[in-house]
Amino acid sequence: MLICVPLLAGAVSLSWESALFSTGKIVLILGAVLIAARLWLDRLMEAVLETKAQEVLLLTTLGLCLGMATLTNTLGLSLSLGAFLAGLLLARSPYSLSVLSGILPYKDAFLSLFFISVGMLLDVRFLFDHLGTILASTCFFIIFKSIVTIPLVLLQGYSMKEAVLTSLSLAQVGEFAFVIADKGLKMHLFTESDHQVFLAVSVITMMLTPALIALAPKIAARISGRKKLPEKKTPGEPLEAVEGNLIILGFGINGRHLAYAAKKSGIRYTILEMNPETVAKYRGREPIMHGDATEPIVLKHIGIDKASVMAIVISDPDVVRTVTQVAHKLNPGLHIVARTRFVREIAPLRQAGASVAIAEEFESSIEIFDSVLTKYLVPRQDIDLVASHIRELNSRMIRWTTSQAASSKVS
Repeated sequence: MLICVPLLAGAVSLSWESALFSTGKIVLILGAVLIAARLWLDRLMEAVLETKAQEVLLLTTLGLCLGMATLTNTLGLSLSLGAFLAGLLLARSPYSLSVLSGILPYKDAFLSLFFISVGMLLDVRFLFDHLGTILASTCFFIIFKSIVTIPLVLLQGYSMKEAVLTSLSLAQVGEFAFVIADKGLKMHLFTESDHQVFLAVSVITMMLTPALIALAPKIAARISGRKKLPEKKTPGEPLEAVEGNLIILGFGINGRHLAYAAKKSGIRYTILEMNPETVAKYRGREPIMHGDATEPIVLKHIGIDKASVMAIVISDPDVVRTVTQVAHKLNPGLHIVARTRFVREIAPLRQAGASVAIAEEFESSIEIFDSVLTKYLVPRQDIDLVASHIRELNSRMIRWTTSQAASSKVS
């Protein structure tokens, strides 16, 4: 579309031979870049993450983004297109969540600059002078874009209700439209008055987007004639995978055993791991991603709001406590099973929101006396009775400690 703007304006005379040559050159160069990135990007990100320096990750991300933008600009395309391609490359990487958490602090600042710049371009006096035309154009744009979007969603196998939900959620003017409109204005494809109408329609559709998203379920239900969205099931997928996802944080020996048991039981699961070497080792064999579980955006991305169980099987007690607090806040109904090393850490974990906290030293003590008493030929029922008694005493102690901590916190 950016290439077609000068052609529509008559600013460029282009023969078929030169058009094919230019297109072929761009396709070859970008194709070579994309293939090289596909082959080497994951290795680069692994090397960067192994440094465990957030600054290096941020600089690498910015370098890839600016590098692709410079390349596309050199080829006669837009800077925005290069940045978009860099985002696509990083999004398909298993380390995309780490990149996301790294650049997240800059998101609000850049979004603010974007919307402020768009708002400064809008002539408020022009908006009120041509309010009727602008409102009519806004309604036409929303309806037209929704009508165009619905069949595209239906062609992908989704229901009418999902198609309407998608179309209303995407009914606003997209960011790339500003790039194309700016180029069209410079090429005199439309006047400054037309540009002001475009800006006003863009701003209004963006302001209406939250309301459209809120109303979308009711509108979609009325159009489709059904009350509830149908569940999308993968062919052959067991019922448990539809009811609630299992999130496994950490893929050491405990995480691997849990994943094996979940797979054998037909439970769908997602793995989040901080070690890039582990991610690289199991990539393609397991649903594993690299990311920091203490970041709320990372947990949201892996679907914590729809998960039913989260197993935290990492070794750092401070991280376990932080993740438990964040996960419980994001999904209070989530069943959180947390592993810890010492019994004294169980009460704080329960207070932070863990449904079950398992201490390694306690379970190992049970295994030790079980082995010792078995060697002395103590009957199995007696060993189990002792184990049950110890577990009951430990459970009482944990409940008392948790209630005391909660009472002191309230007072």
